[in-house]
Amino acid sequence: PTLRLAQLPPGTSTAAIKALVPGLTVDAVKILPPPPGTAGGERRSMTAIVTLSQETAANDIDAAVHALQNKYLGFGFCLELHRHLSSAALESSTAVGAGAGRGSGSAAGAAAHPFGAKPVVVEGPGPNTQQFAPNQYRGIAPPTSYSSTPRGPIGPILHVPVRPPSDIKELRVIHKTIESLLTHGPAFEALLMSRPEVQREPRWAWLWDARSAGGVYYRYRLWEMMTSSTPSSGRYVPLFEDSAAWKAPESALPFEFVTRLDEFVEDTAYNSDDDDEGDSGDEAGRGKEEEAGPSYLNPLARAKLTHLLARLPTTTGKLRKGDVARVTAFAITHAGSGADEVVEALVANVLHPYSFTSANPSYHPSSAGGQETGDKEKEDTTPATLNALHLISSLLSSCSTSRIRHAWRYRSLIESALRRSKTFEHLASLERRMGWGRMRGEKWRRSVGAVLALWEGWCVFPAKAQEGFVEAFKVPVREEKEVEEKKGGRWKAVEKVASAETAGGEEDVDGEPMVEDEDEDEDLDGVPMEPSDEEEGDVDGEPMAVDEEETYEPPPAEPVVVEQPQAQEREVEKPVRKRPKAEDMFADSGSEGE
Repeated sequence: PTLRLAQLPPGTSTAAIKALVPGLTVDAVKILPPPPGTAGGERRSMTAIVTLSQETAANDIDAAVHALQNKYLGFGFCLELHRHLSSAALESSTAVGAGAGRGSGSAAGAAAHPFGAKPVVVEGPGPNTQQFAPNQYRGIAPPTSYSSTPRGPIGPILHVPVRPPSDIKELRVIHKTIESLLTHGPAFEALLMSRPEVQREPRWAWLWDARSAGGVYYRYRLWEMMTSSTPSSGRYVPLFEDSAAWKAPESALPFEFVTRLDEFVEDTAYNSDDDDEGDSGDEAGRGKEEEAGPSYLNPLARAKLTHLLARLPTTTGKLRKGDVARVTAFAITHAGSGADEVVEALVANVLHPYSFTSANPSYHPSSAGGQETGDKEKEDTTPATLNALHLISSLLSSCSTSRIRHAWRYRSLIESALRRSKTFEHLASLERRMGWGRMRGEKWRRSVGAVLALWEGWCVFPAKAQEGFVEAFKVPVREEKEVEEKKGGRWKAVEKVASAETAGGEEDVDGEPMVEDEDEDEDLDGVPMEPSDEEEGDVDGEPMAVDEEETYEPPPAEPVVVEQPQAQEREVEKPVRKRPKAEDMFADSGSEGE
């Protein structure tokens, strides 16, 4: 079994080719030379034939082909991989393939022309048929030596269609690159292309591939900015000499130079009659030919979505059905043009509610510099977060019953966005970060758990994804319980604190010698035994403990607290020694007889 790997970057080694299929056993790698009929304008690339081991299963080969198809290899090259014929028929298949490539017409010819030029589609012959051919019509009469028979173009009339990229992130990167290039000069582009991340990351593929939609748009916009030209929509413009003409985009980007909300009304793309539905059909200036690719929200639609999310109430009790319905209707109507951005905004509203940002006119954060950080930490945004979860629930419920095209995409988009942003891990950590008590934490877990149970009942996500969300919400709670169970040395910590306080009290004594401390310890043992024997006659039926309490006077300021129990033990032991005396035993009876 063999595999054919095409569109490899020039200079790719045999070891690198083997590394592309690590799960398969490779016996040999053969680098194919470029076909002899390759046009000069075609981009240089490599093609290799990989011979696999005879024991390789067909299922493994199909899985590898499916996994590696269109893999980005860097420098603007995407791998083209498919199963190939055996080595015995390799030479014949190469010859047949080369002949078929030369006769394939526009498909093979489009890749060979600079910037991916395509033939101009002309419905019928007319006087304007040759107006796009370079150097054919200049308004000057031909010389008399020419024959009277008019000469038409030798080949098909070519043009380079210019279309903005369908990915908003790629469009932003292109515009930023053009701005930096105009500021720093051509050296900026050379420095950018020398960076390893620019050479390997897929988001920079347009910089290397001049035939891609992003590469064509990048060069057209750069020419437009440098020459200050504003060609009308659909017009053919000669950017390079002796080359195919470039066709300007059918419509410009709407609200491209708007930076403030009040400037939307003054823009030419603004239409007050279709405020609600006008931007859903031709979002971002798209034509019918680009409906298959993903689109994005124009600045006006993005501002509307931000306004709808920012005006939501900050408490669950004030949330109305109309607030939820407006956001859901906006998301459903923009399912085919900007679903990724809608989901991104909804998930971001859960993590950081828009109602607590400057987008909400009624939100006024504290202006004090010292108290601002403390107020932000104590600011409770959990009711607004719960409202944001209800918005996602409403959208998940509506996308299954809506008849709008591409509305079903929201389920997979929301699932990947929640997993990527770790939303439920963030919700589980709010209890600890806000410093709630047990009752408040239980209430919060019940509220979020009710939303998860609702999603499970609707079966909006696969079972594995649903279990992942539930476990992600429970993990921080389990970790806190484990920490509480491991706290077994609580009383040991108190003893350490007491000993630390005792040591601190001893350190407060400044200048007292250690001998005085020993004398004070002797005073704690009570009066010596000889004086106590002389005082026994004065005792008339009173317990010895009272006598000792009257005679014992502790020091006025004694810092040692730990030794007090020892003194009390000695006070209890001393009366035990004196009770066996006879006069003490019959003292009460003598007093009663008198």
